[in-house]
Amino acid sequence: MDKVTIKLREEPPKIDLGTPISLKKCGNIAELTYLSRRNQHGTIKKLSKDEYILLSTGEVKQFQHGENRLDNAAAAKISLRKLRDYINTNLMPRQKWRDKLKDLQRERRKQIYSKPTIIYGKGKTV
Repeated sequence: MDKVTIKLREEPPKIDLGTPISLKKCGNIAELTYLSRRNQHGTIKKLSKDEYILLSTGEVKQFQHGENRLDNAAAAKISLRKLRDYINTNLMPRQKWRDKLKDLQRERRKQIYSKPTIIYGKGKTV
């Protein structure tokens, strides 16, 4: 069974029963997220590629398009989080494989250099 280590930055929040949570596992790292408040209804409706309507006021407004993804700080944060998850997922199995290979090599050396044990009375070597 794997050992689970939890690092908390602050006092853990109280999560009400029935609150939706998500658990993401990336290699040996598990990330638990939840929303303390959640919007049940949309506040805008997309009209076209460039326009949307605010449902609360009925105003038609223009979307602000950036030239690239890094213009938007929230989008850059999401991209970096996805990259970090990808790295964590793909590097951990290599680490495990390397450890397993070392264990196999160590066991092989033990088998080659160890002397057979003789069980007296039965005439078998183990």
